[in-house]
Amino acid sequence: MMDPLIGQGLGGVGGAGKPAGGGAPQAPDAVTPFKDLLENSIQRVNEMQQASEKAKIDLATGGTENIGEALAQVRKAELAFQQLVEIRNKLVDSYQELMRMQI
Repeated sequence: MMDPLIGQGLGGVGGAGKPAGGGAPQAPDAVTPFKDLLENSIQRVNEMQQASEKAKIDLATGGTENIGEALAQVRKAELAFQQLVEIRNKLVDSYQELMRMQI
């Protein structure tokens, strides 16, 4: 199964150093900071959620007749959001692990 965030060039784990278009990796000194990758991922998930809501409204009001496309958009947005929540959970777990370390 394709990872919604990584598969679309949103960054995520393993996305550092790859341009959004999926071309050749950038030079090592031009690696995108993790903060920027995370912000871009959040923005793209938000855009997917908004497109999903629009597809739902269009389907309910008769603005579109392509049920399959609307359902695909909704499912894609759900998967992207679930992945973003899991990334957040891993970050919180990592932070808590660091805080438990004794120096």
